[in-house]
Amino acid sequence: MRKNIFFRGYALFGKVTAAFLNMLFPEYCLHCSENFTTVEFPLCDKCMEKILKEAPPFISASRFIDSVFSCRVYQDVIRTCVREFKYKNSVKLLPVFEIIIKDYLSKKNGRLIHFDMLVPIPLSKFKYNQRRYNQSEIIAGIVNRILKIPVLKDNLVRVKDNPSQITMDVSGRKKNAENLFKARQPDIFKGKVILVIDDVITTGATLNSCARELLKSGAKSVSAFTFAKTLQ
Repeated sequence: MRKNIFFRGYALFGKVTAAFLNMLFPEYCLHCSENFTTVEFPLCDKCMEKILKEAPPFISASRFIDSVFSCRVYQDVIRTCVREFKYKNSVKLLPVFEIIIKDYLSKKNGRLIHFDMLVPIPLSKFKYNQRRYNQSEIIAGIVNRILKIPVLKDNLVRVKDNPSQITMDVSGRKKNAENLFKARQPDIFKGKVILVIDDVITTGATLNSCARELLKSGAKSVSAFTFAKTLQ
């Protein structure tokens, strides 16, 4: 009895302390800048509810890719999350990515469990040295924890540091992504059903360039999984 009273008092003390600290050092939603008290996510309840209710984009395909699975449309709150994570190293957004990916995969009824391996899109050495992490590898790690599919991240390398594609049109992106990747040991991919991982798909130029090299190395088939997909 005394122990229960102690733990209730301790929990209440923790809540009061958290509320007091929030008054002194308020947290603000990364998207809408509203003040909030939760410590689980760096987004307010309204923004979290919005992205959880959003419908994912339709499964698509492209030239060298059988299917492209994307969790959400790249807009509004999701766009903020991707940019903050990708360019500002906002690791506190990882729980948001994880809950969205879990939500998406839980509704796919096992459609993504037949892959032999996950291959995250590699960064150039220059970009990796700038950021000190690869966002595609982190997303692949989340998918791995959920689906238990092994991640292979060292056999495919980016052989050139191509310019940013943000301001390029479709033809520019396609040309910019040509011959970007090389398999160090092609035989590792031979006969494999591969799921390539990236953060965002726009035209699919980078993913297609990657898939082309994997198929050239003998992969049986290549599909892709992205956290978000832009509207075109």
